[in-house]
Amino acid sequence: MMKEKKGLFKRTILILYIISTLSILSLFLIYWPYFLASLEIMEGIEYLIVFMTFRIMFTTGVCYFFYLKWFKQEAIYTSDAYFLIGSYFFIMIYGKAMDMFLYLTNVVGFFPESSYLIIVKLRYVLMLFNAMPLLYIGLEALITLFNTYIKDLTRKQFNKIRMYIILGFIALFSMIIMFSPSLSVALRITPIMAAIIMLGIVIMFIFMYANKRLSQANGLIVGIGFLLFVITSIAVSLLLDTEELMSAFIAEALNFGTYCIVLIGFLVKPKYARHAPKERVLRTEDNLIT
Repeated sequence: MMKEKKGLFKRTILILYIISTLSILSLFLIYWPYFLASLEIMEGIEYLIVFMTFRIMFTTGVCYFFYLKWFKQEAIYTSDAYFLIGSYFFIMIYGKAMDMFLYLTNVVGFFPESSYLIIVKLRYVLMLFNAMPLLYIGLEALITLFNTYIKDLTRKQFNKIRMYIILGFIALFSMIIMFSPSLSVALRITPIMAAIIMLGIVIMFIFMYANKRLSQANGLIVGIGFLLFVITSIAVSLLLDTEELMSAFIAEALNFGTYCIVLIGFLVKPKYARHAPKERVLRTEDNLIT
């Protein structure tokens, strides 16, 4: 039964990867003449393209690594930390591809603002969904707060509250993004909204580390990494509206550096888990994510 389930998930992830990759490639091929013009007009943009391509390839490798660890478990569930972390990096692959597309089209200015605004909005909706797997993990901290200061919650009650929070975030921020009246408004409001979500995730990861509720990752390192990630992500978002390639390259490099800190946090176990007895794999439906 579990073997069949793993096979189904492998095929599903592969199909999603192929469809998403072909969609992005088709978008790039459609606007290929504009990209060639970018290379002629903007000196040095090829270095930014190479760096962004490296980031996409690196993220793909990290995504594969976490999915592989997930499939090596005896039993797999979509609430497993490895699956959620892998899904976070899976969505990020296409987020960075969209960033590269926006850099290339923005520096040339071939798009009318209305068309460019639609693409920017789609990018921010993707950013919103990118945060959801981490928000799902981070909300585990809420059950500790409820049980400590309010009342004991059953796992069923907590999962219902968690889904309401996630759906609420998606609905609220999607509406704000889609109804942004202009490009300048979208480029200023949406990074702030994304920062609010990510700061919440930062607090939750650090809280779980302090309460020893996360043993598959170092919540302190992840929290610090995401705090820096928020700062650099806002810089990257604002630079999508500029033609300063060097500034964009520096912002992307800093963003990648903080992203590596987050990755280290996911790979390194906290001290309280390193010397613990060999653990069984727990899901986020249990009281502890391991």
